[in-house]
Amino acid sequence: MTLRRLLSALDFLHTEAGIIHAGTQPRLDVACLEDNSMLADFAKAEVEEPNPRKKVNESRIMYKSWRFRRPARGKIYGLPALCDFGEARIGKTQQSGPFVQPHIYRAPEIIFEMPWGSAVDIWNLAGLIWDLFEGGHLFGDIFDAKGGYDPFKHLALMVALIGLTLSEFVKRSQTAEQYFDPSGKRPALAKVLLAWL
Repeated sequence: MTLRRLLSALDFLHTEAGIIHAGTQPRLDVACLEDNSMLADFAKAEVEEPNPRKKVNESRIMYKSWRFRRPARGKIYGLPALCDFGEARIGKTQQSGPFVQPHIYRAPEIIFEMPWGSAVDIWNLAGLIWDLFEGGHLFGDIFDAKGGYDPFKHLALMVALIGLTLSEFVKRSQTAEQYFDPSGKRPALAKVLLAWL
């Protein structure tokens, strides 16, 4: 039921609304509430002690996460719903840098800084499904020794596991030459893989 609801939500966003979510992850796909008194408690707490916030720019404010109390006796949280549209983009095709999607679920198009569309949501959801069923990330070791995201390691793991069709990416991406030669061979990634193994 959870997967069906998330796929239905993404289908609506992609086909009807023309929106790419670009940020699906377990902590953001939260449950609907059957116990509405939880919202009243939240509103009261917000009035009494406002949640910390940071003004990012004139049109965006970030709020610190707040934990809801447990539902009242006999009630449940409800079914999951797709939420948090902070990374969402309007339109069928986007062109942006590599700072979209959570690192662990980042699609190849995002890493290569190529034009991208709703397919990145499906890639993202597939990674999320793996995590939920397997209890760990499909591409888990994508960080360097200092804890920073390492796109070389991420791509090396993708190539090693699923063998991406690379020549297409090399032709369409302006940054692919960092990872591959023009024929799609991957000398840079081979070095990463050898060092990692």
